[in-house]
Amino acid sequence: MLQVRLTNRRPIAINEDLWPIIAEAKREWYNSQHKFQATRWWTSEISVRRHKDDGRAIVSASYCYRTQWAEERDEEVHRGEILPSGSDMSAVEEAIRRVCNDLSESGAKEVGHLQDECLASLPAERV
Repeated sequence: MLQVRLTNRRPIAINEDLWPIIAEAKREWYNSQHKFQATRWWTSEISVRRHKDDGRAIVSASYCYRTQWAEERDEEVHRGEILPSGSDMSAVEEAIRRVCNDLSESGAKEVGHLQDECLASLPAERV
């Protein structure tokens, strides 16, 4: 079971086999040539999962900042939404935008790029 943290509600636990990832993106920065040498680093991630049977969707994102500087503090922020069954891809796209906006308002870095990359990784629309 995977625990997923959402916005303004308790976490949910899901079976990853029933909730495959259909889109995701990740941004990362560190102040060294290698992450293990860094004294500061951050990671922002977002994923979209769709239930195999009923079509519900989960959009979840996180921002993690770690520092070794005494004047600074570590931060970790999680945001997300669960969409009802029958939600179409435009509802998923809007949820990605809302979750990214919430993450950005919390101080996360490069969320605009994260949002764009996640939207671009969604299954293509047939026209």
